[in-house]
Amino acid sequence: YLLDGVIVYNPSHLGGFLSVFNSDAIKDIKLIKGAFPAEYGGRLSSVLDMTMKEGTKEKLSVSGGISLISSRLTIEGPVDDKSSFMISGRRMYLDVLTKLMAGDDSDEVPVYYFYDLNAKFNYELSHSDKLFISGFLCEDVLNQPENSDGNFNIFWGNKTANLRWMHIMENNLFTNFSLIYTNYRFGTDIAGNNNYSENFKSTSRIEDIMLRAEAQYFPDDRQKIKIGAEAIWHNFLSDLSIGLDFEDELYNYFNEKNINSFEGAFYLQDE
Repeated sequence: YLLDGVIVYNPSHLGGFLSVFNSDAIKDIKLIKGAFPAEYGGRLSSVLDMTMKEGTKEKLSVSGGISLISSRLTIEGPVDDKSSFMISGRRMYLDVLTKLMAGDDSDEVPVYYFYDLNAKFNYELSHSDKLFISGFLCEDVLNQPENSDGNFNIFWGNKTANLRWMHIMENNLFTNFSLIYTNYRFGTDIAGNNNYSENFKSTSRIEDIMLRAEAQYFPDDRQKIKIGAEAIWHNFLSDLSIGLDFEDELYNYFNEKNINSFEGAFYLQDE
């Protein structure tokens, strides 16, 4: 899954029933089921490449929607003659409805909610240069409020950011340079309220920082040559603790790993 060229890991709300991508913020979607172009590297199954809206330059526009369990709002428009923006957000308020229906027993009922936020800003530096800044944030939270039987908290979500500079060298040749950040995490925290009770905590995370450069050349109307290179720094975190809680002290801690790795790629394709 790519959003403005940024890899988004495990993008799903409600355990996979809902997409994290708000359709109000998406400009273009490209799905490739096989025979991927070289620019996508070694994908195994499919590629979903999405581009966010850049924001209209005509006038301020506001749109949204309200349903029984969630609402969404999108604002886009010009900042000045050279720039525009787009902000789109969505929030599920099932947690609020659950508390209202449960009444006095709200502490006994688990609550769930999610939210996501898309934002993009672009600025025309010159006739040949344009700057794009985009970001994406989403999170799901499932928790049980603290009561006599204990509590639990499960969460997962993504954070991405992309700073891209597009430069037109000639009418048939242009380049893109990007600085990209993406972060996915999943965590579980289960604990009891008694002085002597079992506890379990786990956290996993994938964090990437990427530098990408690419150029497209059009010798004529029937040919397109694309060349690019990228370097990625990966950080993988796997953290697990399990044990017994006695006087607010968690012990029997084990199995913590933090791994760094580097990935580089180069491609050339002629269509």
